[in-house]
Amino acid sequence: MALKLLPTHIAKKPSSRGLCFVEPSERRFSDFLTTYLSHPKTTAVLLEDGTKVGDTYAIWHVTVGERSRISFRQSQKLNPGGAWYVASKRMDPPSYTIVAGREHPKMYSGGFTAKDWTWIDEEEFPKRGTVAQIRHRQAPLKCHITDLGPGRVRIKFTHAKAWGVAPGQAVAVWHHGRCLGGGTIEFVEPGGETMALENVDYNE
Repeated sequence: MALKLLPTHIAKKPSSRGLCFVEPSERRFSDFLTTYLSHPKTTAVLLEDGTKVGDTYAIWHVTVGERSRISFRQSQKLNPGGAWYVASKRMDPPSYTIVAGREHPKMYSGGFTAKDWTWIDEEEFPKRGTVAQIRHRQAPLKCHITDLGPGRVRIKFTHAKAWGVAPGQAVAVWHHGRCLGGGTIEFVEPGGETMALENVDYNE
């Protein structure tokens, strides 16, 4: 499929970061986004207690789960020798929250709702032993699924929490190696907070 739709030098890339079809290959992904998105508003960088530690224009350029690149005065005092990670983002007002360490509790989610949901075979819902998978390299996790009506479901992890879940990500559910359906994550509850994809205007 890739060889048919993409130039050979892109289709045969051994691995990629960001979007593999962004060309030229040395082009920064943030520059690619800037080409198509309006200049973002000033974005506040917050700690989990709401303390503001800086401002940036990088709301388009940060992803939940990635290591934060911002430096601030109390960084080493609060987290000696450690890294900070993006735990959540908000569009109104523009802000994102960073936490100390990749394994911080706020980096994990126990469940979420998904929209634009499509069942491949509705007769197979629900099934015991169902698992949900978000990233293709992330281990599937056992879950319970609640049908919320046309195009929406709620997924609750039953044995472990998922790391780095964010609105806008795709999710698929499986049963014994068979895909039952999938959709787009809408609301997430990481560490007691709620993030939402609904009513976001990315060109505001």
